[in-house]
Amino acid sequence: RKENRYQELENERIAYNQAIADRQTNIVKTLSTTTQIDVAVVLIDFTPNKNGGYKRDLFNKKFFSVNQWIGDYVHPENDKLLGSLRDYYNEQTNGKIEIKGKNGIEEIINRADPSNPLYPDWIELPNSFLYYWDLNNYDQWTILELFYDTAVMEYPELSNYDNIIFVHSGEQTLSGSFWPHSYSITSRGSRDMALVGEQDFGKFSHIGTVAHEFGHQLGMSDQYVVTPPMPYRNSLMCHGGSNGPGRNGACPAPISPIYKIEKGWVTPTIINTDSYGVEIHYTYPAPSIYKVNIPGSDEYFVLEEKRREGFNQYTPSWDYSDDIGVYIWHADLTPGQHYRLQELEYADNSGDNNQNPFPTTAGGIANFTDNTIPSSNKRDGTASNIWFQDIENV
Repeated sequence: RKENRYQELENERIAYNQAIADRQTNIVKTLSTTTQIDVAVVLIDFTPNKNGGYKRDLFNKKFFSVNQWIGDYVHPENDKLLGSLRDYYNEQTNGKIEIKGKNGIEEIINRADPSNPLYPDWIELPNSFLYYWDLNNYDQWTILELFYDTAVMEYPELSNYDNIIFVHSGEQTLSGSFWPHSYSITSRGSRDMALVGEQDFGKFSHIGTVAHEFGHQLGMSDQYVVTPPMPYRNSLMCHGGSNGPGRNGACPAPISPIYKIEKGWVTPTIINTDSYGVEIHYTYPAPSIYKVNIPGSDEYFVLEEKRREGFNQYTPSWDYSDDIGVYIWHADLTPGQHYRLQELEYADNSGDNNQNPFPTTAGGIANFTDNTIPSSNKRDGTASNIWFQDIENV
């Protein structure tokens, strides 16, 4: 039964991603200007309690602070920090998304514990962690409905929020009903609800997973695809949410430049004619991005340069290799394909988790044309007649 239920959940996730894609046009319109999004962060505990005893201020800072969730001594286990959830989205959207908490300030929904005001007053459910985790009792949809119904009884103002992030006590798990996820729960007023864990690897969890799940609430689909090669740790909506020291999620990868373009978070430079000596300048955090449309199709290429700074510091790996260069993305916006087809063209055609920008350090691969491997062909295999040649670092 559990195997069947896992397949059902996977089908539901695929359907949800398609629903996200179907509403892209409206979302792009509503988020093309600076938008404040009030997010309700709600802490849920069980019986017996599993919460790690973290102070309320830590949750406030992790989600909503500005330039405070940074450094080596703020995290309760002294992990290196590079920014809050609010910092991440403010930077990645060039200031177009401003995340706030309860009542538009930097606070989670849970009030302070009256017996110990430094700590949050967790909402407690009557049964154990394992009871709610078990797919025989709740699935990834119904667990969100339960959490919402329980929380809104104690905090009626929760009904005023369209974006809700539930944090369950204890360890984040990649199984059962507590697998990190985000869905639009139509049975509760079409609210976007996400679920993440309080801890990861025995420590206070970092922002990577919740940044990924919040991305769904902004209309971004998963990029876990096999064909074409997925962008792995080069993109938040693929495996980039786990980037950081030791792959702990403290420094999630940037959002794909294709999403940034389609949502109006960056304005690309359009190249429509044969051009020579084009220079792509490194301008972090507001990147210079170049877009090359493929005539006669809904496809285009995006060129960007990356270096190890800000939320690029651990992209895509955590070994601090110093590869720099031009990254070429291939977008296919054909109706029905939408944003799941965002291919990063690996210069050496490895399709693995290496950076592989152009030109490659080993082998000096500096051309990307209809005749190279990888090629600049359209998705159907026909020639795009778009060539990038003699790419070099200057």
